[in-house]
Amino acid sequence: MLITKEDKWKAVSHLQKCIRRGWADKIPDVARALWAVDNAYLRYRLAVIAAEDVGIGNVATVVELMQDKINKRWVDANGGIEGLIVRMQALANGVKDRTACTWGSLASLQDFEAKHGDWEAATPQRAALVAFDEKESLSVRAAAALRAAGTNLFPHGGFPEVAGDWEHWMGVNGQHAPEDILFAMRQGQKSQKEWHPAFLGMCWNDYQASPTEIQTTNPRDFGDVHGYCSAGIDSHTAEGKKAIASWWRTTPQLRQQWHALGWTGTDSDAIALLSSMVFIMEGGAVDKRLGYTTAQTVEQAAKERWAARAGMLGKEAANAVWKAMPRLHECRLQYVQSQPEGGLGIAGTTFGDNGP
Repeated sequence: MLITKEDKWKAVSHLQKCIRRGWADKIPDVARALWAVDNAYLRYRLAVIAAEDVGIGNVATVVELMQDKINKRWVDANGGIEGLIVRMQALANGVKDRTACTWGSLASLQDFEAKHGDWEAATPQRAALVAFDEKESLSVRAAAALRAAGTNLFPHGGFPEVAGDWEHWMGVNGQHAPEDILFAMRQGQKSQKEWHPAFLGMCWNDYQASPTEIQTTNPRDFGDVHGYCSAGIDSHTAEGKKAIASWWRTTPQLRQQWHALGWTGTDSDAIALLSSMVFIMEGGAVDKRLGYTTAQTVEQAAKERWAARAGMLGKEAANAVWKAMPRLHECRLQYVQSQPEGGLGIAGTTFGDNGP
């Protein structure tokens, strides 16, 4: 297989969706191709995936993978890319928990300040107490966690950048979570700017309060897009953005159904909302997950948010989108260039300015 650096966004999106869905057999070829052109990006994104998509669902594998922050020296000493593939497949085959990611997305500055006053003025120590107070709303607890850990370490679009007290936050988490969770948090903080590691202790604490059986699903596979899984061509890639825009503009039945449900926004608004909805319905789907109370509540809150943004009946709008997904797959096929036999990607070809 052959790809270029311009293809790496699609390649890592493919790998992330395969890990979420348990498609271990779809990992090796793309992983080897990406390693050959940008192993640093693969290692960085794998550290993000470990906290974002797996988290407390498979702690042992996450901890084993993060021993040296997926440093290249560690990878080389532990089987190189083939050893890394084995660990990626272990993540794919194991249980996942995306709660840390979704919970952080619910953080609300407005909700926090309505109850506790100025967010920036709150001390990290006070914020840490609020974050672990299960009487508080999820949005307030998330905002408090960001203040305690510091948005200088974990930037968030809805909050100003301020320093927290990471060591104090780790100490508070140590009262609620075991050492392997704390290790994953420390290594995650050192390896990325995403907020997911800061929430792992809270997820573990809430999971212990309501442990449940593992929930299993069979995420739908809409097919292959010239070497990538269809879900990998999402709005984080240039081709995925074009495909969603084309999907909305060339699927009159979807537009008609939305308008009948009360949609009054612009095409640009619809395309932006569809990007979020497709991620919730397709991109974030996992095959095996922990089903504790906070995980389910956080997921439901995220769905309610986009429903409120849409100004429509959420379930009916989502059903219309889901029925139109095969057409989105067709649009993706149109925008991802076909590959030569035996290759994935065309060396030297630039497909555009792909976002991370």
